[in-house]
Amino acid sequence: MYNQNFWQQIQDAALTEENLAGLFDNKIPTIRIHNFATQAECQAFSMAAHTANFTYHKSVDPPIGRVGIAQFGYIDKTKKAYFAAVEREYQIQREIMDKSFDPLARLIRILRDTVSAQVNIAQDSNFGPFFAGLIRLIHKNASLHLDFTEIDAPEWGVADVNAQLAWNLFLSVPEMGGECIVYNRLWHPEDEAHKVTGSELYYTPKLVQKCRTKEIKPVVGDVILFNSRNFHEVKDSYGERMTFTSFIGRKPDGNIVIWS
Repeated sequence: MYNQNFWQQIQDAALTEENLAGLFDNKIPTIRIHNFATQAECQAFSMAAHTANFTYHKSVDPPIGRVGIAQFGYIDKTKKAYFAAVEREYQIQREIMDKSFDPLARLIRILRDTVSAQVNIAQDSNFGPFFAGLIRLIHKNASLHLDFTEIDAPEWGVADVNAQLAWNLFLSVPEMGGECIVYNRLWHPEDEAHKVTGSELYYTPKLVQKCRTKEIKPVVGDVILFNSRNFHEVKDSYGERMTFTSFIGRKPDGNIVIWS
């Protein structure tokens, strides 16, 4: 069995350089940035996003809509195909942001004001910047899974990150449900034996039955950061749950890169 840190407290922490390091090291479960965006900004963004075409990954059940591209969606394709799509997807993203606001630029600015490390969009030395900033739409739930580039995309240029976070801006939330449950269990290769049969993404709930949990309540305008190598799931949503999201990775030199 492997060693991992366990949460020292369960409450949402504020964004500080010390707390961000603690989140990367799995010493705390979450960081919450209250009022990252206004209600009006979130409403404008949600309305603009609905003018774009949400796509649905055929291997995800229940279906989860998205605008933008995920690196994971191209693991069975070529880097050339992925990076050929990046500029097109950024153009769609810009059209939405022109009608509302730019959450990605705002987050990068806040991180740069908080930490001494460099904070930039991840870059490929041959192809240029990765895409960052998925818009996700959940109408039901998301089963038990994790997000970690070592397993999702081991040869894609960001696999040298030694820790990985996800951040979610809640743009719209359901009347009931939609909570994200984070389990205090970091993925390790031995956990692949617990994959749901026939699934690329999901794991059997038995894997996390005895783990400590953190329930993340979605609040419009708030940003939540958590260690995405921890197993997590989204409870049933009774209404629309829209988020703007990407990953935040820590390089061996301590600098930070962002991608989706």
